[in-house]
Amino acid sequence: MEQNTNKTNLKHIIFLITLASCLRIAFNLFYDINATPGIDGIVLDKVAYNLATGHGYSVYPGIPTAKKPPAFILIMSLIYKIFGTHNYTAVRIFLIIFSSLTPFLVYLIARNTVNEETGLISAALAAISPLLIYNSWWVLSNTFMYFTLALGVYLLTLPMEKLKPPVFLACGLCIGLATLSVQYGTAFYFPLPFIWAYYKFPKNRLKNALLITLGIFIPVSIWMARNYIAFKKVIYNNTESGVRFWGGNNPRADGNWLPWIGSARFFFDSQKPGWHDASNWIELSEKMGYPFQELVLNKKDTLSEPEINGRYFKLAIDWIKNNPIKYFKLLGKKFLILWHPFSKHSVSPFLSNTFRNISFLFELIILPFFLLGIAASIKQWKNYIFLYLLIIHQIIIALYHFGDIQQRMRVGSFILIFSALGIYSAKNTLTRLKKGQYEK
Repeated sequence: MEQNTNKTNLKHIIFLITLASCLRIAFNLFYDINATPGIDGIVLDKVAYNLATGHGYSVYPGIPTAKKPPAFILIMSLIYKIFGTHNYTAVRIFLIIFSSLTPFLVYLIARNTVNEETGLISAALAAISPLLIYNSWWVLSNTFMYFTLALGVYLLTLPMEKLKPPVFLACGLCIGLATLSVQYGTAFYFPLPFIWAYYKFPKNRLKNALLITLGIFIPVSIWMARNYIAFKKVIYNNTESGVRFWGGNNPRADGNWLPWIGSARFFFDSQKPGWHDASNWIELSEKMGYPFQELVLNKKDTLSEPEINGRYFKLAIDWIKNNPIKYFKLLGKKFLILWHPFSKHSVSPFLSNTFRNISFLFELIILPFFLLGIAASIKQWKNYIFLYLLIIHQIIIALYHFGDIQQRMRVGSFILIFSALGIYSAKNTLTRLKKGQYEK
């Protein structure tokens, strides 16, 4: 009987992975699988191209950069070496593969944490999630980050007897790659293994937490060493974190993310800086004019990336210090925007209204079930501790930077697991009620 059940579940999983692949392929074909990337993707493309052609990790050959963390860019450069430079089709095919396998990891996490049925529901939600499908087309590191983080979390949900030192180290390496895939807030991952181990392991909690932390730090330390050689400064992740922090904490911030390339809007509401072909701060600052130029340039003497980054941090921190009441109100807005079902700022404006409406409806449905799933999980909260921590971590990052659905998508896979648990709990409740009525 158990063998038949396993075969049935295997068929379901194969079907869901196939469904996820078909939906992602169809979306990519519809919106042009070889389309030129957006503004962030252009920078990734340039760095990957220079890396693949022997010009180093740079936007402009010979000038080192640390604007973007390296994990996904290294994969892009390898793709360019094998399949040809600027081959966006090949890049998107790899994104489709990562995105199509993520539902399988979601299934494994939910199965190990809750049960088989919740695992299948979770995988189904991940397979059809419009925003996960959309991210498989957007040439950014998001999809790779979702995959590597889910892989790391899966390793922590293995049965207790399998949680050996190599597993903890491998988990840390996966989280380390996720850390080097996104541009801000990743330093906050480091406390999570210690909190998790404290509640999950009565013995060896410090050793296990340190092993995970070591795994995280191995790729991060290599990147930091490279940055120190290039800039003679300690740069943990990237040199765009300052401008992004400022983008979420400034006199005109409203809790949403307005791309930093449009930051002139903070000073000139009607100005259109014409950033479409721009790819570096100096070029952008010259287009945007005063006072943005004053922020980035000092009497036309160009600053280094770390110096520009530091200026943005200082500007944001000064505003927070001088406007504490406005800042705390802004935190409330960020929290509400984070949990808004859908945000137009997060999805490209040229996507069809039909797709936007489908995305809105999907998110609107799963969020109430997410809350129900959180409530249902509390009785066995230790089983869910790392998932809780990741979601709390992302809330903190949203308050630190900005709200927006893309922030929520970084833990979207785990939100879907709780949504699946909510659906499973609701179904069981309805079954019991019907059975009670029948018995009466």
